[in-house]
Amino acid sequence: MGYLSFRNGQKAVNDISGQLQQEISSRVKDRVQGYLEVPRLGNQNIEPIREFLQTLKVGKSGLVFVLEPSGDLVATSLDNQPLAINKNRIKAMDSNNPVLAQSMQSMRSQLGDLAKIQQTSRLDFQLNGERYFLTVSPLRDKYRLNWLVAVAVPESDFMEQININTQDTILLAIAALSLALSMSFFIAQLMSRFVRDLNKSATAIANGEMDQFVEVNGCAELEALASSFNQMASQLQTSFATLENRVQERTSELAVAKDKAEVASKAKSAFIANMSHELRSPLNAIIGFSQVMLRTKNLAPEQYENVNIIHRSGEYLLTLINNVLDFSKIEAGKNTLNSKDIDLYQLLDDLEDMLHLRAVNAGLELILDRGGNLPRYIHTDGVKLRQVLLNLLGNAIKFTPQGEVVLRMSSIENSEPQSYTLNFQVSDTGVGIAPEELDQLFEAFSQTESGREAQEGTGLGLTISRQFVRLMGGDITVTSELSKGTTFNFSIQTKLGNAIIGETSEKRQVIALVPNQPDYKILVVDDKPINRQLLVKLLAPLGFEVKEASNGQEAIVMWEAWQPHLIWMDMRMPVMDGYEATKYIKSTTQGNATAIIALTASVLEQERAIILSAGCDDFMRKPFKEQTIFAALTKHLGVKYVYSDSPNDQIDLSDSATSLDLSGMSDEWRSQIYKVALEGDSNRVNQLIREIPNQESAIVKMLEKFAHQFQFDEMLELLSISA
Repeated sequence: MGYLSFRNGQKAVNDISGQLQQEISSRVKDRVQGYLEVPRLGNQNIEPIREFLQTLKVGKSGLVFVLEPSGDLVATSLDNQPLAINKNRIKAMDSNNPVLAQSMQSMRSQLGDLAKIQQTSRLDFQLNGERYFLTVSPLRDKYRLNWLVAVAVPESDFMEQININTQDTILLAIAALSLALSMSFFIAQLMSRFVRDLNKSATAIANGEMDQFVEVNGCAELEALASSFNQMASQLQTSFATLENRVQERTSELAVAKDKAEVASKAKSAFIANMSHELRSPLNAIIGFSQVMLRTKNLAPEQYENVNIIHRSGEYLLTLINNVLDFSKIEAGKNTLNSKDIDLYQLLDDLEDMLHLRAVNAGLELILDRGGNLPRYIHTDGVKLRQVLLNLLGNAIKFTPQGEVVLRMSSIENSEPQSYTLNFQVSDTGVGIAPEELDQLFEAFSQTESGREAQEGTGLGLTISRQFVRLMGGDITVTSELSKGTTFNFSIQTKLGNAIIGETSEKRQVIALVPNQPDYKILVVDDKPINRQLLVKLLAPLGFEVKEASNGQEAIVMWEAWQPHLIWMDMRMPVMDGYEATKYIKSTTQGNATAIIALTASVLEQERAIILSAGCDDFMRKPFKEQTIFAALTKHLGVKYVYSDSPNDQIDLSDSATSLDLSGMSDEWRSQIYKVALEGDSNRVNQLIREIPNQESAIVKMLEKFAHQFQFDEMLELLSISA
């Protein structure tokens, strides 16, 4: 870069020197030519030309000379340069002046034959380390004069003034820089002091000290800025004072609104709790007595189906109530996970048993693809997972007119030990969901067009499902296409659970107590006779000794006199509630030997802790299932039962009523179903079963069960009995 700068500077000097040299040469040539036109030169006397050239000043040491094209010297501006020796012209090359000799040598070497010079030429050469500029111009006139006028000027003549000017410029620049630095230092000091004051005031304002003032003198711009800052600080002080008043007012309003909201929330919770209790109490009787009737032996198939319908309707109503309650918990932010070890395979089997008949009756194929790496025992909230799957599969069956409903499952092992991500996908070939309805699908009380047409449900199922899935560490998404189907995907985070032993008996029906057990005495305490009667009818036929009490006071009297092994205690009763009665009994040494299980229609989670702190050994909500009652008796008393081989063994296959259900079927139908049963074709069997007119009959349910479980030998036996 330095070399290039030097060369560029040198080129600039050359250009300037060349221009000056050309200007000097032109003027010298014009003046010489003008001088030659004077008549006194007609005799060709060249001495006057020499005198004239000596009057010319070309720089401080410039040289002007005139010569013939042959190189003979005509005249020169030098006063000590002889022009002839013995009347012979001196060659310029032989001049005793080194500048003149070197100029002639440069002309010869660079221009060649001087007679051929037709225009002004510019040359340069070095002499004793100094650079010279040389300009040669031809001079011809009407007198046939043919000379060459040359001007040689050293570079130092041009650069001397430039160097002087450069020194002056450098000195001026140094002076200007010093002045600028002094001014900058002064301004910097002024700005620094102003910025410090400004920063100090801004910090104070940030700390709440609004009464700040910044003063600056000597700079109009800084004074204007300080004035703006002071004005801003004043406005901030006023604004903060106003804002503080508004905040206090708003805080007071919010406190009042909060109190009102808390009162409303408590009223809502109390209403939900009371409504839940009032609804669950009759539901307990409906579901409970339907279970008792289903246990009846030799019940006519039509009556069995009627009772089954009552039981299913009660379960559906309970589901709707639970949905409303779950949604109220979600709104209040009180939904929590109750994780425990569950058998995932058993949960899926229960779902398949529960939904298979619905799918078959709807003409659909229900497929559960469990994948190859699905863990069996996991630690999660099985109730919520079951509710999510039941809701998604139930909706899929409801809104699929034909085709299939598929549940696919897979698991991914996480980096954390014994931690898994479980993936679930529920897809169907149903009516689908319009794109504009997908955004509102998970909103509360929102239903799709197909849902409104079906006129079923509350519009809370998917809202609750999404919240449950999020509680379990995942989320739920949906894709759908009209007339082609819908797919729901969700995942949950879980850990491996411990193996669960001894739950298979829940699938079978209890029919009696194992012999040689103690005579178990059970006390039922409830203010509603129908609830007491339900437990009496459920337990007494099995061999339990059962007595009743209508309030806590009666329960204490009967406990002291009879000493029962276990008490089923309702918690809300007149005279004396279950809390007081439990505390009294458990306060005695003898009472600690009596198991007390609370029965309540309340759904509030906090009530469980209150009940257990009162002394109850366990907690059970109404309505309850008979298996739950029997399991609690086993847990607290060690009761052992005799089970039936099948939960449907109350149907007597030899009963004549069974055969009547198939009496209207043709011989061809009988032959076909017998044949496909032998072949083990479950799809064809289901098609033929759907041709039976009374689809709610017990024989149809049995045939569907056998087809679902591929029990074709039992089916053939049933068909042979009914033939």
